[in-house]
Amino acid sequence: HHQTRPSTTDDAATASPALTVPALTALGYHLASLPVEPRVGKLLLVGTLLGLAGPTLTLAAVMTAARSPFVAPLDQRELADAKRRDLAVAFSDHLTAVAAYDA
Repeated sequence: HHQTRPSTTDDAATASPALTVPALTALGYHLASLPVEPRVGKLLLVGTLLGLAGPTLTLAAVMTAARSPFVAPLDQRELADAKRRDLAVAFSDHLTAVAAYDA
């Protein structure tokens, strides 16, 4: 016959490691306080620390936007493509979008 013992408050202290929640790192603490995805939050924090708040905020907006800034109606697609080529930065879609917002 198997006997079970009632649970006590001490059981929580001796819970298996799989049930414990690790402490957050300093970065994790700050990321948890931001209402954005962790990768965007890290971009914002690091960019600000490097003194690049303006371009970083623009890039974060580009990364979280529902669509590309180069989306255009069919009758203006050639113009949008030409503008994208004019603003192209070092083979980077992200930096090209930042340049478009800064233009």
